[in-house]
Amino acid sequence: MTEQRIDILKNILLDLHNGAIPESVQDQFNQHFTGVSALEISMMEHELMSSDTGITFEDVMSLCNIHANLFKGAIADVEVADMDQEGHPVYVFKQENLALRAALLRIRRIIDQYELTEDTELQDQLLQGLTRQFDLLGQFENHYTRKEKVFFPIMERYGRTAQGHVGCG
Repeated sequence: MTEQRIDILKNILLDLHNGAIPESVQDQFNQHFTGVSALEISMMEHELMSSDTGITFEDVMSLCNIHANLFKGAIADVEVADMDQEGHPVYVFKQENLALRAALLRIRRIIDQYELTEDTELQDQLLQGLTRQFDLLGQFENHYTRKEKVFFPIMERYGRTAQGHVGCG
């Protein structure tokens, strides 16, 4: 990982921030990268937020979908022994991420169904289901507390503090 690669990534995101269309920077990205690590993306985001470019946390968050698509398929996989084994911390976090996503999808479906129906009995049932799903969401606080205690100290040890606040990618 070189500072030059990070600078190129940073410039690509700055171009997007300044209104460039994603397709135009995709060619530039493909020209310079065959395998970019998640660490490089994280470092680039940190550089953007801590430099005098005027890029804020909110800007990086708003660009997340665009730059996630830009990097799709180009991010180098990192091999971690046994991470797909049940009980491994990475495996547990991935399963919890999937469970959170499923809960959010159920909430979306309940809300959509609620908006479509005029049957008050069904609406009451849907509200009960929505309440159960929100109770379930409250349990995910433990998930993020564990992530904060496990990952953030490691990142901070290496001087990386802003990445934990950007949850995209």
